[in-house]
Amino acid sequence: MKIINLRLHYPHCQQDKLVEVSEEVFDVLCQSVREMRNHERRKQYHRAYYSLDAYDWTENYALEHSPSP
Repeated sequence: MKIINLRLHYPHCQQDKLVEVSEEVFDVLCQSVREMRNHERRKQYHRAYYSLDAYDWTENYALEHSPSP
């Protein structure tokens, strides 16, 4: 059994809360943290700071102002 700190996995937790979990749950939590960090690194590398879903007008603006083939 492994012990995890819920404050590291749930941002709304303000205090340290240590919980004992099984090996499988610990592995899944570690894998999810690793995937989130990788995603953030890829986003930063490709300079993808905003999404087309951020505002209602963004997708239409990108479609109207793209160069024609």
